[in-house]
Amino acid sequence: MDRVTESLMAGFSKENGIEGLDESKRFEHFTAFSVIRRHYSRSFSTDDVVLGGGGDTGIDAIAIILNNVLVTDVDRVREIAEHNDYLEPVFIFVQSERSPSFDGSKIGNFGFGIVDFFSKQPKLPRGADISSLAEITDTILGDFAHILKPPRCYVYYVTTGQWTGDEHLVGRRDGVVEDIQALSIFERAEMTCVGASELHAIYRKTKAPISRQFLFDRRAEIPATDGVIQSAIGYLPFTEFKKLLTDDSGSEMLTSIFEDNIRDWQGYKAVNSEIRDTLLSENRTKFILMNNGITIITRGLTRVGDVFTITDYQIVNGCQSSNVLFEQRDAIDDRVQVPLRLIHTEDDGVKELITMATNRQTDIKPD
Repeated sequence: MDRVTESLMAGFSKENGIEGLDESKRFEHFTAFSVIRRHYSRSFSTDDVVLGGGGDTGIDAIAIILNNVLVTDVDRVREIAEHNDYLEPVFIFVQSERSPSFDGSKIGNFGFGIVDFFSKQPKLPRGADISSLAEITDTILGDFAHILKPPRCYVYYVTTGQWTGDEHLVGRRDGVVEDIQALSIFERAEMTCVGASELHAIYRKTKAPISRQFLFDRRAEIPATDGVIQSAIGYLPFTEFKKLLTDDSGSEMLTSIFEDNIRDWQGYKAVNSEIRDTLLSENRTKFILMNNGITIITRGLTRVGDVFTITDYQIVNGCQSSNVLFEQRDAIDDRVQVPLRLIHTEDDGVKELITMATNRQTDIKPD
């Protein structure tokens, strides 16, 4: 293993208290965290995704994400289904090899294990972890009436070597994708072969605070106050606001930006259903008048004219509206204007005060 990978993995292991595991297991946790984080920005424990014991069917880690929530048991799936009128699943599979090269036969075996995972009559023996995850999968796929659109599947084969695009290996990789697509389960399946340099870049990105740039020309400046560096109130066209909600691909939500919000996404209960109905009707142009707006607190803010760049930010009020807007992103356009309050502060006391004050309209206990 190269020195950079060893160093990054050592830091990760210390932060997560897994120094006592052997190197191969620590590498599984390290790689699983790095690649899953690309699709799931909330905090999570790699203990919930890395498989233990035998009968893993050649797979080192599996993450099942349902409506932007990492699910680890059937009860959680049923709870999400009960509170939403749709399910949007994402499956992530990881195979980690400390080998300094890529192996075509191992890529093929990895793919076979994934296909077997979705089989109603599996050919490979299953351990407890795989059996539990297969039960979760059966519960999700067994209720297609709730599924908004076909699931997505992301497959990662990670080594400490260098991916050079060798024709043989590319063929084996593409064959795995074709086999998964042939299951007729997924909207799309992608397989990425990750070498050492790519792994380093992916992991380092998990340590960097989220930063987004957007045009905020429809605003009024608010005079500076104690603890607040600068702030403004105004509104954004939906395409500009969407930049603040989504990852680099623009297809998945940045769930970590809601960690300081008092309430998580509540699903399509009465109020959220009404917001959705408004967005899908001719009344979408009145959204700006009917919505209480979004409050963002950011630790970093730079601006050049009307172009703002915010870093390490949180949506502390407006989680429900943000989720509905994201879910309906393909059906709405810039006729939807989003009210926005933007506050730049590094003072945690001010941040807490604003979070509590802006959430007073909701029925939440003080604690």
